[in-house]
Amino acid sequence: MSNDALRERPAVPGRTGAPLTEQPPDEVAHDGYRIVAIQRADAPSGSAGRDWHKYLISQGINMITGYRRGEPAVVTADVEKIVAALNERRHVKRGRVDLRPGRRATPVATPGATPGEDES
Repeated sequence: MSNDALRERPAVPGRTGAPLTEQPPDEVAHDGYRIVAIQRADAPSGSAGRDWHKYLISQGINMITGYRRGEPAVVTADVEKIVAALNERRHVKRGRVDLRPGRRATPVATPGATPGEDES
């Protein structure tokens, strides 16, 4: 995919840095999640504090944007854990539950019958 194919998103008020694109860079592995960027950011609306960071995670053409509060090293470690967990979920083969209705394992008592009563 050429850079000409990338479309820039409209500018976000108060945002600094390179323009965000509709698609991740060409060097992204198209099957796994990876960190595209982590940068300082203003606090999300309704939040307080000055130590916020915005992170971008990509998977193929999908982009995830998140915000995390903390020191840069801690935020980076947290986002790396998020990416590792996302990638682990993609590759773990879980057992499938059979949801087809079937016979019950134990017989159902008939109404009016007393347990232990002989039907003869």
